[in-house]
Amino acid sequence: HLIGTETSTVATLRELAAAASGAAGQDSYREEVEVEGEVAAGPGGLLRSETGGTDCVWHRQRTTRRYRDSATDAQGHRTETEKEEVAADDRTSAPFVLHDGTGEVLVHPEVVVDAATKGRTVTRRGDGGSTLGWTVEEWVLTPGTRLFVSGEARERGGRLEIGAPEHGRMVLSTRSEEQLIRSEAGSARTAGIGAKGSGAAAVVLAVAGLVALL
Repeated sequence: HLIGTETSTVATLRELAAAASGAAGQDSYREEVEVEGEVAAGPGGLLRSETGGTDCVWHRQRTTRRYRDSATDAQGHRTETEKEEVAADDRTSAPFVLHDGTGEVLVHPEVVVDAATKGRTVTRRGDGGSTLGWTVEEWVLTPGTRLFVSGEARERGGRLEIGAPEHGRMVLSTRSEEQLIRSEAGSARTAGIGAKGSGAAAVVLAVAGLVALL
């Protein structure tokens, strides 16, 4: 999908939106696009991350609970294992601005920002019961960070915005498009090798089964 979509400038998107408005009326422009630029505070101003108190345009906070899980088998033997669960995973949804030197566009962060800067991590002890402890992690997107955006551009009230497509995937990443494509290609190759390995193992097992029958 990324390879098939050409990266545009904000100025080009504004020209397309103006042309669409002239032909079909205001707010008629909708198109899946890619843009890249630096982020800045949105209409509501800068945000402050909850854990580290960092000034940012977007932040995410994830709380993980470590706990002791007990189980009893059919013979009455009791075992305890340490496990983890994500108790909360919150992120901000306030829009921020992206500018690329030709103009600026408002971005609605409707997905997690990939490769955002890791912020402060806080670890707390448990309550003495089954909870062993808590770990709170945060990720932040600070002003001036370069961001790659793939989503749907649209005009609302004469203002150009980018959000998640109705049918498709939005991408927000501090990695470049080239890095993202390389990463996805590597994952596909790994999955392919795994599938081939599984197929080969299945053939070996099938042959072994036939030999056993003979």
